[in-house]
Amino acid sequence: MGDKRHLPPEKQRWVEMTKRTIVEHKEGIYSAFPTFVVHQNHIYIYFRQGRTSNAQVHGLHGVVKRLKIPVKEYLNAHLEPLNQPLSRLGTERTVFAAENELDAIVARLDHNLFALCTRDNIVNSHNTCFVSFSNEPEFYEREPVKVKGVNHHTFYGKPIKTPLGYVFTAYGVLKDGLQRPLLFVTDTQHWELLSHLPTMLNGNRLNECSLTQYHGGWVIFLREDDPPFGIWYSTSHNLQEWSRPQKLINSAHAPMALATEDGILLTHRWLIKENLSATVLRKPFEENTPLVIERYQGSPYDGGYTDLGFIEGWLNIVYYQGNPQGEPFIRSCLLKYKKGSPKPDF
Repeated sequence: MGDKRHLPPEKQRWVEMTKRTIVEHKEGIYSAFPTFVVHQNHIYIYFRQGRTSNAQVHGLHGVVKRLKIPVKEYLNAHLEPLNQPLSRLGTERTVFAAENELDAIVARLDHNLFALCTRDNIVNSHNTCFVSFSNEPEFYEREPVKVKGVNHHTFYGKPIKTPLGYVFTAYGVLKDGLQRPLLFVTDTQHWELLSHLPTMLNGNRLNECSLTQYHGGWVIFLREDDPPFGIWYSTSHNLQEWSRPQKLINSAHAPMALATEDGILLTHRWLIKENLSATVLRKPFEENTPLVIERYQGSPYDGGYTDLGFIEGWLNIVYYQGNPQGEPFIRSCLLKYKKGSPKPDF
């Protein structure tokens, strides 16, 4: 197995890991925010690509791009030696190109319903969020999303089908002027504010959030956006009333959660020290050491956003990785549990 990475010796019998570049590093280019879905034997990877700029975090002149790769070729490329980026295995197209696209969150909402969250953002000018719906993961039109009682917002995390409707997680500002985590509900035509969570806990803002099922109810993971940074969590039985958030992880950003039969998997950025970070995977409510996917150098705000899901028995993680040049690029990792061994306890 080409470029295979192993856990420490005591865990080698449980997990195999391979990593590949999806979108390669290029001078002056900022490639970021990858998410993916699988449909009809293809993986669809959506991401944002712009140009580096000192005028705005994450650069300017961003566009939303779609990369479509046959699943068989995607998996084979991880399992065999490969020097070229995986983007060369598929087809790429620009999906949306406003003044500065900044997000690209694709999700499967139902058997034949997909969504793509995007936004056009210029700091101190405008922040317009859009959602596109389609019966396949190809998108050509979009509508701006405005929600009564919300002054402005930004989508983060993967939307989920619930008994109340399709729930989208976001963060934004209500009438009190404070940035906080938000949950919207929609039938694809009408949008409402379903609930919101507190912010400024211990004096720090909570914003980006990832929602998933948990013990017959729901759990939401929340980013603490001020030093010392971290990830909090809150639980609910009905998506409307939430427990008081509690601190879960220190020195962390960008949570993304996935419910499995074996418990919740959580990927996030670990801020190890100044200008050194790692993309990690953990089971958040169990005593364990996180599995480090990859370490990298660079700004605390370049890199770390992830998406995760299963492809033919492999756990697939896509992430964008910073560097000292401030020109991040996109990587992927496949994890597999070896047959006949206990499930991993990371």
